[in-house]
Amino acid sequence: MSIARPKLSIALVALTAISFSASPARAQGYINGVDVSHYQGTIDWTSVFNSGTKFAFMKATQGYSYVDPTFSTNIRDATRAGVLVGPYHFTDFDLDPTNSQDPIKQASHFLAVIKPYYDAGLYLPPVADVEGFNNLSANGLLNKTFLSNWVQSFSNTIYNSLGVRPIIYTSQSPANNYYTSSVASQHDLWLASWKSSGTANPPTASDTPAWGPWEFWQWTDAGTVAGIGGNVDRDLYNGTLSALQSLRIGKGATTGSHIVRISDFNADEGYFGTVPTYSGTNRNITSITADQVTTQAYEGAGSEKLSVNGSDWTLRFLSGIGNPPANPSTNLGLSATGNIGFWLKTSDGGVTAQIMIDDAADNSVIEAGTAKNVIADGQWHLYEWAFQDSAQWDSFFQGDGQISIPTVTIDSILFKGAGNSTIYLDMVSQNPNGSLAPPPGDFNNDYAVNAADLAKFKSTFGDGMTGADFLAWQRGLGTVTTAAAAVPEPAAVCLALSASAACCITRRLRPVN
Repeated sequence: MSIARPKLSIALVALTAISFSASPARAQGYINGVDVSHYQGTIDWTSVFNSGTKFAFMKATQGYSYVDPTFSTNIRDATRAGVLVGPYHFTDFDLDPTNSQDPIKQASHFLAVIKPYYDAGLYLPPVADVEGFNNLSANGLLNKTFLSNWVQSFSNTIYNSLGVRPIIYTSQSPANNYYTSSVASQHDLWLASWKSSGTANPPTASDTPAWGPWEFWQWTDAGTVAGIGGNVDRDLYNGTLSALQSLRIGKGATTGSHIVRISDFNADEGYFGTVPTYSGTNRNITSITADQVTTQAYEGAGSEKLSVNGSDWTLRFLSGIGNPPANPSTNLGLSATGNIGFWLKTSDGGVTAQIMIDDAADNSVIEAGTAKNVIADGQWHLYEWAFQDSAQWDSFFQGDGQISIPTVTIDSILFKGAGNSTIYLDMVSQNPNGSLAPPPGDFNNDYAVNAADLAKFKSTFGDGMTGADFLAWQRGLGTVTTAAAAVPEPAAVCLALSASAACCITRRLRPVN
């Protein structure tokens, strides 16, 4: 529907590359899309994109605890293939009424899974798939007042976190009978109304008068699309591709960027959220903690603080969000070109660091970057390794000391220390084109030499900054090496929730009449 979009909250402005002053203008023609869940199994998203399918909504959560087991893979692989994607939550009223009928609890569960993605990339707005009415109807609760209040509360929770209201998925009868005009006027509509084809008699604004024109239309549940086995829901967007792209929210990567921030520890621990005691490779550690903190940072708002007590200890700090972690199938794939590394800060001597790379798709080969001595001066320093330089790699497990496959994942960061140590870790990153070192004159570490760096020079001149730094800024002015956020995975706790509620098997989005 064409409605004014609210301005983003102050907190989200810092995360987003888009402002929402108004809905995009409608134009004739539609954009093809699909919606999927675990029922579609493994999807070849490159084939989906090549078939002309430009967007996809994918199930993220249901009720107050379930996480779709294919969500993280689908959102990662679809994004890489060029498909515009967004998550949806199935509002389940058929579970324990105390919990399932709590809109704030369901919205908070949804946010716990999807917010890391919006904090690091651009995605279509979230969707509330409002159905599962059986118990409500039996209990006499299904009425316009109840459902409208429920959806408004759910929507307010999403809005307070993301700065945008969810799209509402429903069919024509509920749209016209279960929602007040106030709720309808605040939300865009994804209408389920199945036809023989996506061009056969599309719904009009008069079909849903309180909502106006639909924004998305699910026109069949029995479609076929290359790359997806069996039937799949097919959808249309009511506008142009550029208008669809402008709907995305979040922190977007700049076009042409190439530095991949795998984990920046600004909002959470990213790919390094596994408990540090997990690995059986750890040795001689009396106690250890690993926590995201905001008291120290190389760049941005935070870093990971590792506090290790022990003597001649070894810590294999695992990457990934699967169970078990360090699993290439649920980790972030990286092209084995250029450099990979991170920034460390410590005042404790005797520490070394290595990057560990899974050099096989089945986790059967691990190569280790050569050990580097961590400088114990209380300052941030870069430690990086070149993928294609065999002199920088040693075999760790069944390897040959060189990177052999084109797409790899991080197994872990291996630390060793002589005694009790506190180490800060930040900006685990890859530059497929070369070094991760910021350009000369980039004093605020944002990979761009500009007026912001001059302001920092002025504020710190005489306190670490010298005339040589100003000369470096002059020479580098205008240099840009923009950094792209990696597609993140949800926190490990979210995946644990999926296992605990695996019995929840709602098939897919469907009309409710």
